[in-house]
Amino acid sequence: MEAKETHLVIAGMTCGSCVAHVRKELLAVEGVRGAQVERSGSAVIDHEVSVPSSRLVAAVVAAGYAAADTHR
Repeated sequence: MEAKETHLVIAGMTCGSCVAHVRKELLAVEGVRGAQVERSGSAVIDHEVSVPSSRLVAAVVAAGYAAADTHR
C-alpha cells in the first residue's frame, strides 16, 4: 500500500514519558508504520494513505494532548 507522511503539532508534552505515551498511541492506529515524536511538540507519522490525519489527531487527543495537522 502507498505511504504518506503527516506532520502534527502537539501541545502539552513536557517529558520523555509524554513523548513515549503519544508515540505508543500513534503506533496503535491501524495503518501507521512509524512515528517520530519530539518533546518540542512535533510529530512525523509514516502511514498508509488510507489513514486520515483526523485519526492521527484523535489518537493524540486520546492520549491527553492537543494536536493539529500542520497542513490544514
